[in-house]
Parts: sequence; structure tokens; C-alpha cells
Amino acid sequence: MIRLGLGQINPTVGDFDGNSQKIAGFIAEAKTRQCDLVLFPELALCGYPPEDLLLKRAFIGANRQHLRKLATVCKGINVICGYAGSRGNNVYNSAAVMGSGQVLLSYNKIALPNYGVFDERRYFVPGNEVPLLQLGKTLIGINICEDIWVCPGVSEQQTALGAQLILNISSSPYHQHKAEERIEMLRDRARSNRCYVGYINSVGGQDELVFDGASLVIDPTGKVIARATQFAEELLVVDIPEIKEHRRGRQKPRGGNAHALAQGLAVRQVELKASFVGKARRARKARCAKRLVDAEEVYQAVTLGVSDYIRKNGFRQVIIGLSGGIDSALTAAIAVDAIGKENVFTLFLPSRYSSELSRVAAKRQAQLLGIRMDTVSIDDLFEEYEETLTPLFRDYKAGLTEENLQARIRGNILMAFS
Repeated sequence: MIRLGLGQINPTVGDFDGNSQKIAGFIAEAKTRQCDLVLFPELALCGYPPEDLLLKRAFIGANRQHLRKLATVCKGINVICGYAGSRGNNVYNSAAVMGSGQVLLSYNKIALPNYGVFDERRYFVPGNEVPLLQLGKTLIGINICEDIWVCPGVSEQQTALGAQLILNISSSPYHQHKAEERIEMLRDRARSNRCYVGYINSVGGQDELVFDGASLVIDPTGKVIARATQFAEELLVVDIPEIKEHRRGRQKPRGGNAHALAQGLAVRQVELKASFVGKARRARKARCAKRLVDAEEVYQAVTLGVSDYIRKNGFRQVIIGLSGGIDSALTAAIAVDAIGKENVFTLFLPSRYSSELSRVAAKRQAQLLGIRMDTVSIDDLFEEYEETLTPLFRDYKAGLTEENLQARIRGNILMAFS
């Protein structure tokens, strides 16, 4: 059997030291759990999405430097990790295969998405090699995110070449029901190619994106045999049994090689040293985390996005205007869950139009959440605005303009406090 580790981590764009340390820590844990191979997400080393940082030579150089350093800890275990690779003036979305203290192979992503939040063709050049890894008696194909969504594509070429296990490293952003879409697609790939599929996804928030994790392994029948937690870091360990070569319906390697070459792609195969493969190990039942219900899933996605936006941008505390309404109530609850009640401060900013119920509701919510609430009346400021603007507005009836002034006054006070 092969013991596979899926390092579902939360990297930060540009934090090479922090990302490297986190990856090294997961590698150390994977060793103690006797993993033969551990995977990390797409562009895990530099963080995803790096966007225009990819246009800076220093950023690309930092990828190379930290990758070489990371490879030195990959002894006694094989590691696959995403990074921004380069050759000459070309930049690639790459996966490094490391073992024996060195980089053994780099695979460059072939299918580059250019829709929605993705603009990879702006930065990356597509690869032209189909990689295969031999680990013990198992032939493994690796690819990156969009590669496995395209069908027929890299996965079909790899299984046609004899791959029994397809490993895909991804940084796939969350939206509601995206997890189900992924599972159905991956089940289809596993069934149609009669292979195991291991899928590692990033977790965490980065700017406007949230990554939900939910990494998984699927067997050749399409059954999910292991699944990581949503919205949390985790090392998911899965034992994959030896796959019989005579499975009905497999294509012969020669045909696959011809197909890959017909696409203008070279085939490269590397043999990995097997530290534990073939040795006596007791098979372990993999963990299969339950999917969150819809409301909880959305709430955790928003909370994680807020938490990481604050943390990764160097902020520590937030201030919120409480109105006594449901919108600010939900905002305050999310903030408390994201960064802790001790880091959340609130202001109640009443005017002559604010009801007693609003004041009571805001105060009660602050008490329930255990957060501080101060009250600052905006009446005097509002009157000053009205007096100043009345000569200019004398020919107009009072309306939305005056109402919106209150929101702007409140915004100024909140910004001053922040």
C-alpha cells in the first residue's frame, strides 16, 4: 500500500518564510505518521493568487531559493508542492516533486484558466510534459487544478500511460455548492479512468477569495474514502491499497504514449525512493469529515475570510457601528468569531430619529457577545450640517439627502476611531 498525506494548509501570498516553515512542519508530521508521499496545494510556497507579484523577478527568485531550501528537509519522504517556476523569461504554475533532499522533477501546469477570478494566461506559460512517478509498484500521475477539470486532458493521458493514482494539487476558491461540483467531477475522473484520485486544496482567505479545503481521496468506483475538514488546516492521511494491473478496461501504455505525443507533450517518468512502501504497516481507516450544512458552510466561509483578511494584512482589531438592526448584529457576530471578542469594539451612534428599541437592542447584543459598546450622539453634528446646507437647499424638499448625511457622519466617526 501507499500511505498518502494531504497537507491542507493556509498559506499567505508572499510570506515565503512563513509558508516554508508551515510546509516543513507538515512534512515532519507526515514522517512521524509514516507517509510515503505528502502533497501540498497549488502555489503553496508563494501563496495563491500571487497576481502581479509574478511580474517581479525578485518574487520568482524567492520561489527558487525557498524551494531549494525546502527540498533539503525532504529526506525519508517524498513531497509534492506547488510553486511559481521559471525557465528563461517564462514563468510557470509548477509542482515540484522532492525527495532524497533534492528537487527530482518539476511539472508545469498545462491547462491555464482565464475566466471568472482566474487570469493565469496573463502570467504563466503552459507546460509541455506529462509527468509520471513510480512509487513501489504504483505508477502515479500528477497535475494541477484546472488540468483535471479539462476532459479529455492530462489525467486521461496519464492513466492511458498506466497511471493507477492521479494526484491533483489545487487552490480552488469557494462558492456555495462548489464542494459538490468538485466531488462529482473527481468521481467521474476516478470512474472513467479506473484509478484512485487524490485531491489537495488550499484553505483560508486571501484578499477577496476564500479557499474551503475539503481535500479528498476517491477510489476507482467513485467512492469518497477520505475527506478533510472544511475551512481548517489538516494533515489528512490515507492508505491506498496496491492496485492490480489487470483491471478491466485499462488502456495499454503504448497507446497512451502515442496520445500524449500527438498532443505535442513529452512524457517524463521518475522513480521515487520508497521509505515505507513494502514494509510492515498496519492499514488505518482514513477520516471522512462530514460536509457542513449550507448555512454553517456559508457562515464559516465568511468568518474565515474576515479572519484571514485582518490577520494577513497586519491588522489586529476592528470597530463596528451597532445600529440595533440585523445587519450590524450579524457583522459583529462574525467579527467576534473571526478575531475574538477582545479585539472587537463597537459604537452606537444615535440621532433624533433613533428609537429606544434600537438602543436597547444594540446594548443587549454587545452584552451577549461580551464586547464593549460606547455611545456617541450625532445630533449636534447633524444639526451643523443642516444649518450649513439649508441656504443651498432652500428650493428643495428635505429627503434622502438629509438621511444619507447621517450615514456619512457615522462613517467619519468610525474612521476617526479606527
